[in-house]
Amino acid sequence: MPFIDVEQGRLHYREWGSGPLTLLVHGFGLDHRLWDELEARASDRRYVAVDLRGFGRSTPVSDPSLSMERLADDLSRVIRGLGAESADVAGFSMGGFALLALWERDPEVFRSVALLSARANGDSEDQRAGRDRLIDLLLREGREALASAFVPQLTSTAADGLITARLRTMMEETPFETLVAALRGMRDRPDRMHVMETLTVPTLVVAGAEDPLVPPALARAMAARAPSAGLRVLTGAGHTTPMESPDALLAELRRFWAQVG
Repeated sequence: MPFIDVEQGRLHYREWGSGPLTLLVHGFGLDHRLWDELEARASDRRYVAVDLRGFGRSTPVSDPSLSMERLADDLSRVIRGLGAESADVAGFSMGGFALLALWERDPEVFRSVALLSARANGDSEDQRAGRDRLIDLLLREGREALASAFVPQLTSTAADGLITARLRTMMEETPFETLVAALRGMRDRPDRMHVMETLTVPTLVVAGAEDPLVPPALARAMAARAPSAGLRVLTGAGHTTPMESPDALLAELRRFWAQVG
């Protein structure tokens, strides 16, 4: 299995295809398997789906909070560890949080930015309290209870039950300490709406039309802030666009990457 050394650990990744390096970054409670549908459909680039620290087969989390900045530093090392100076980076949900933190810390590693079902703004007080409630639920009742509370927010009402099953599998296989640390890290991340204004590379913002977590209005506001961002809203999709609408998402990404050159 391929790994890349990072500070105090190693990150696992899955790689396929050939061409420009394209780094795929999953969201909370998930791992590289989020991108299975994309892998089944595309090999026209050098796709690398990384397991973030603590997730999938990567090094366990040792810190009480997993900050987006820590994840950003890991991603920077991954890109360089793959022998590249820059990459097209696509971040899904929490992966988008880490992507924006990476832009602030190391913008030279980007050829382009794709934010998939990802918010640039910080948590409201209610959202912060909601993350604390999820931590309490996890520690009292376990991962199955957390998945039961969280996974229904990730898909549209018409999503196939197999998608829900796959999401639950990934979340229920993630270590407790990773889930707690990641919830804390997301809760405490700063607002980065202003970072959208600094994105000087080609940028794409993708949202699901039925996503309650990143509604199209928010995605539209994010895209409007960036100097040269495109916005795509996928009809019939909820939050987990790579699994619910892989064909539509891949088509939008390919059009976007073709413009990057």
